Amino acid sequence: MARAKRTQRADARRRYRQAVAAEESSGDAAATTAIPTAARADRPRSPAAPTAPAERPSVVAAFRSSASPANIRADIAAFPSIARGSKAVWVPTLLSVAAGAVFVAFAGQDNAIVFLAFNALVQPPPMATAFLAGILAPRASWLAGGVVSLLSAVVYAIVVAIYPSAGTSVTPELRAQAILFALVASPLLGVAVGAFAGFYRRFLRTTNPSSGRSNGRKGATARR
Repeated sequence: MARAKRTQRADARRRYRQAVAAEESSGDAAATTAIPTAARADRPRSPAAPTAPAERPSVVAAFRSSASPANIRADIAAFPSIARGSKAVWVPTLLSVAAGAVFVAFAGQDNAIVFLAFNALVQPPPMATAFLAGILAPRASWLAGGVVSLLSAVVYAIVVAIYPSAGTSVTPELRAQAILFALVASPLLGVAVGAFAGFYRRFLRTTNPSSGRSNGRKGATARR
């Protein structure tokens, strides 16, 4: 009986040691698996490889690619959305209206700044408004320049009709001729100036392609 009890106790101690050893080995294996996972999670990510800068074309190639012919039908069809969704029409028009209103308000006064603004934004041909419209238009810059110049001519006609001799060098006898000249000549020259402004915008983008890419990255970062 005593020998049987000693044998049972020895078997129990052996099973206990085996169970403890099994638990320790399983715990060590779990720790070994968790350490590389945590190390991989804490490991700093390598920075993305920098993109190669875009190759800058030659001046002749940029000139040829920028001087593309206008698609008149497509530009006319897209112009309503351009007028609504961009600043190409309403910003130059507001500047022209503001210059005409200030000119009328300062009629009879010798103010060089007011006179210069009126000549640039209203007086036929209004170079500044047409060029600004062509720069701001995403496409159909020639049409934007013509429309804005026509609106500037309307502002000029109103100013001449109200104050024909208020610094405009127009006598009452030549009022009708001055208004007709503004309504005819301003849109024609505005088309040419707007087309040149659109070409100049495309030329700048072509000769400096990295600026458009950096602006895109800035916009994506801002959206994040």
